[in-house]
Amino acid sequence: MHDCVRFHLLSARRRLATVLAVVVTVVVGNSVARGQAEKPEVQYSVVRASSGGVHAYAPGKWGTLHINLVNNRDVPRDLLCATYFDGAPTLQYGRRVWLPARSQLMTSQPILIPPMTPEQGRSLNFRSLVLDANASREVLLRDDLGHMLHDGAILVTHQSSITGLIDDLANDIEQQSSDTFDLAIACRLNEGQSRQIALPSSLELASDEYNLQALDHLILASSRLADDAGAVASVRRWLFGGGSLWVMLDRTDPRILELLLGDRFNGAVVDRVGLTTVRINKAVTDGSKPPVEVTDYETPVDFVRLAVQDVDVSYEVEGWPAAFWMKCGNGRLLVTTLGARAWSVPRAGGSASQPANPPGNTTRKAPSRNDSPLFHLRPTVPMSNLATDFLGARLPELLPAAALEKQVGEYIGYSIPPRGVILGTLAGMVFVLAALGWWMSSRGAVEQMGWIGPLLAIVVGAGLLQVGRSNRHSISDTAAALQFVQPIPGTDDVQTHGVVAVYLREGSQEPIRATRGGRLMPDMTGRDGSVRRMVWSDAETWSWEHLPQAPGQQTATFAVSGLEVPRIEARATFHSDGLQGRVVGVPKLSDAILATRDGRMGVTVRDDGTFVARTGDVFGREQFLGADLLADEQDRRRRTLEKLLNNKQRRDYPEQPLLLAWTDRPNTDFHFGDGLSSRGSTLMAIPLVLERPRDNQEIVIPAPWISYRNTNAPDGTPPSAMWNYKLKEWQERAAPSSAWLRFQVPRELLPVAASRAQVVVQVAGPVGRLELLGRQDGAAQSIQTITDPVGRLVFEITDPKLLQITPDGELVLGLNAGDPSRPELTHTKGDRDAKVNYWRIESLGLQLWARPTGTSTGE
Repeated sequence: MHDCVRFHLLSARRRLATVLAVVVTVVVGNSVARGQAEKPEVQYSVVRASSGGVHAYAPGKWGTLHINLVNNRDVPRDLLCATYFDGAPTLQYGRRVWLPARSQLMTSQPILIPPMTPEQGRSLNFRSLVLDANASREVLLRDDLGHMLHDGAILVTHQSSITGLIDDLANDIEQQSSDTFDLAIACRLNEGQSRQIALPSSLELASDEYNLQALDHLILASSRLADDAGAVASVRRWLFGGGSLWVMLDRTDPRILELLLGDRFNGAVVDRVGLTTVRINKAVTDGSKPPVEVTDYETPVDFVRLAVQDVDVSYEVEGWPAAFWMKCGNGRLLVTTLGARAWSVPRAGGSASQPANPPGNTTRKAPSRNDSPLFHLRPTVPMSNLATDFLGARLPELLPAAALEKQVGEYIGYSIPPRGVILGTLAGMVFVLAALGWWMSSRGAVEQMGWIGPLLAIVVGAGLLQVGRSNRHSISDTAAALQFVQPIPGTDDVQTHGVVAVYLREGSQEPIRATRGGRLMPDMTGRDGSVRRMVWSDAETWSWEHLPQAPGQQTATFAVSGLEVPRIEARATFHSDGLQGRVVGVPKLSDAILATRDGRMGVTVRDDGTFVARTGDVFGREQFLGADLLADEQDRRRRTLEKLLNNKQRRDYPEQPLLLAWTDRPNTDFHFGDGLSSRGSTLMAIPLVLERPRDNQEIVIPAPWISYRNTNAPDGTPPSAMWNYKLKEWQERAAPSSAWLRFQVPRELLPVAASRAQVVVQVAGPVGRLELLGRQDGAAQSIQTITDPVGRLVFEITDPKLLQITPDGELVLGLNAGDPSRPELTHTKGDRDAKVNYWRIESLGLQLWARPTGTSTGE
């Protein structure tokens, strides 16, 4: 009976539970239905940064705001999302989107972070609006709470150095760390920087390089970029624009180097191995025994054996490159082929079971993640050396906007009458005067020329004055641009930046727009009272809305990247009187020069793109154009080249030989309105590819192509400081000094045999004596001595025994300067207060006659 009662009780409970479930289902269903009915037309939200990292937002730099949009209606919608920051409500950045019915879209919009100081904190509040783009006037859409403004905040970093990491493990919310993540933090801490690491998202990488602008360094430890052409292009342009990229080849697809560097990458992966004992050697070429660091591992460390050429190898493992550098435009590329675990050890006191060992030829037990607390690592000595260079500050701009604004403004205004018109008019006046003088002389009335000549001069002068006046008052609406174009070697990518000046007599309501992306910031002076909105409607299409173009002249800075087909490139080879080559991709080049870190020479470019640079076209230190008489345009170009090549903050430029040439190609990337005349000029910095001449062909290598640096004397004496290779300057001296120099022949010519050389030296001051030395059989040998040298001096070397070039392309010569027997040249005897007279070598160059022999080392 108890079982029966229990059964009925259970049945009753089940029936009651069923009834309650039905009631709850109905109530909840009605609530859900009411909630769906009450949903706003459009839902807007900002996608926050993932945990474990930060998005890189820095004051004054471009960034990306990721947004999520939901269309809850049965019809598609055209929307405009606009965002502004606290304190600047009239400066907005927006995105136009089309949302299908009942759909969700995640997109992004570029934003320019306003200037901020650390005292203002890190949090930056923003407001977002969602507008109906199809409405005749701007109509705000409300959210589910009835609000028309969407509030939010982003964190802005004030760090002087920001490092990003692309790592599948570090980007995993559950993992939140990896060996590469730990190594990156260890390197930053070792350089006195913070632990913060930015983890860029796929949307940031795929948009464009300007959204990576806040990053100073980027570590790539993932293969996901290899299948994303947009992300690869963004990282490549960011790298060549001045970023520092570290590719961990053990964690990435080796194709990434080919995708980033194009035809310039000359290497191939042989295989991948696991090493339980790792010996890291410093790569040296002088034959000395390199130091070795040895570490044993229980779990093998991944190592990619890579055969590569034309790179600067820093460290090796078993004769294979473990870390090497490549210069990429204004940026730097570091590639490591050894796993991250081999580049770090525990910090002192970080783990009792894994004590830190001093550097040197020692054997260490590899650290374990389980034994060592997170971030209690320090980089090894080799990695510390690499990190110091990698985590360094960005290089300064080559041509800042301030250096271009004055020149571009000169294009706006009246035009000076052509030189031919002026010379022709004056020549005609002289001819008329001569004819009138002969005629008056034949009539015996020469005295009449006393008033005819001045009258004729007044008439001609009045005519020229009228021509100038008419030109001055005929200024039309004009857009003038001075732009600097840098093709990325080995690829079709081209980077452009510059300044544009726009003159409008009556102003214009026409929006400024672009169809090839990029960034353009107009002069916003006096515009704070009106709404200005930069709106993107596609990946590369944007416009400045509600920004009237004021009457008069306005300037704007711009930058844009894109593809150029056919590829812009220049190739050249040495011949018997200099260089000859061809440039493709750019028509009608003028005022061209070839520039290296060690000098410049003039170039003649023909209409078919072929060019020639002869040995007689080598420039002096202060020469930047080959023309003797400079017109106004050439003077502007000369000043621009001087700012570029004499930039004391960029003594490394150009890192590789360049063909610097000018073209009148207009800037078609930005549109300021119809009917504007286009003026300006474009400086092309085209990387020059040297091709090896035929074997045994007689060639001349001009001085700008042979670099030199200090080296030890034949007896082992350390080099003097008379020549400063880093600054590329000779130092002033008042006492006798000497210098031994190691000249480097272009590697594309090796192996090569020299038959004759010419050393050209420019001196200033009371040197007294100058002696050129060579090296033969390990000893110094005098070649030629000049007493009381003045100005430009030429030393001839015709003995092939003194011109022995090593397999690495090096030739050693010495220089003794000063006269010990005549100290009175620089120091006056018996007068302590007398001023010391200094002398100085102003310049030195080596020109070499040679023949390539055998097989190229690059083959």
